[in-house]
Amino acid sequence: IASGAERVAAAFERSALLLGRGDRCLARAVAMMIVCHHWRLYPTLVFGVRINPFAAHAWVQLDESILVGDFEQVRLFTPILAVQ
Repeated sequence: IASGAERVAAAFERSALLLGRGDRCLARAVAMMIVCHHWRLYPTLVFGVRINPFAAHAWVQLDESILVGDFEQVRLFTPILAVQ
C-alpha cells in the first residue's frame, strides 16, 4: 500500500475503535473514498453479497490491499459491483 493509503487506513481503524463498526460498512466505505480522493488516492469501492444467509457488505481496496474492512470478513462475500 502507498504510504498515504496506509495513513488513511490507520486513521479509519483508530476511528472504528471510538465509533464502532457495526452495520456501518457502507458509510465507512464512502467516507474512506472521500478522504482518499482528497489525498489523490483512487481506490475501489466494492459491493459484495452472500446468499445463505443473505447479507451485503461494502469495502474499499487499493489494488489487492483492503483499506476498510478486513480480509476475513471480505472473503465471505462475492463482489457484484466495483466503483472507482
